[in-house]
Amino acid sequence: MDVLTRAKEAEGRCGLVRDIGSRLSHGGPLEKVIMTETTRLINRLLRTTALIALLTLGASGPAMATGSRSANSYDLSTGPTFQSGGDRIHRNVTYTFTIVNGSSRDVLIRRVGQSGPGLKLLIPSGWEDTRTIRPHKSISETVKFHVSNCAKVPKGTWPLTMDASWNTGTWQRVSLQLTTAGPLQWQKFIADSVCP
Repeated sequence: MDVLTRAKEAEGRCGLVRDIGSRLSHGGPLEKVIMTETTRLINRLLRTTALIALLTLGASGPAMATGSRSANSYDLSTGPTFQSGGDRIHRNVTYTFTIVNGSSRDVLIRRVGQSGPGLKLLIPSGWEDTRTIRPHKSISETVKFHVSNCAKVPKGTWPLTMDASWNTGTWQRVSLQLTTAGPLQWQKFIADSVCP
């Protein structure tokens, strides 16, 4: 919750207390004041809950059906370092990178990576396990692929996907753009290490 929202909530609470105090000081029956304020608070809570439900549905419903969202919606990014490796005999490649949580709350991730043209994701044990990235911290993640067709590996932008959650029980597939030190995209960079 940002500072402006907190300030508005605090201002609202102060106004409510002043309003109740004003009514009590003018001789209004206590029960009537309490019932009126309780009804008003319940109505405000119901409107807020309906708004949150509407926003949540709008953010997770259709967006999930049409594809992945940017990891920026969770304030996730990649760190400055990465490491890659390859096995030319089996044409398997690995890419280790850091995922940085720039938000002020925990972000949960799981199921990092996906297969694509010319690349088959080698799913490790624990792929379904949830990992927590603490606020303003990072974790190291490794993806491993088998290069099935060197010519089909995408040359352009090809984001890596993962499931992310704010620990609410709702997961969203998000995409994160990885980087390399050179001009090649990350997937082409690692595939070229095992391709002729």
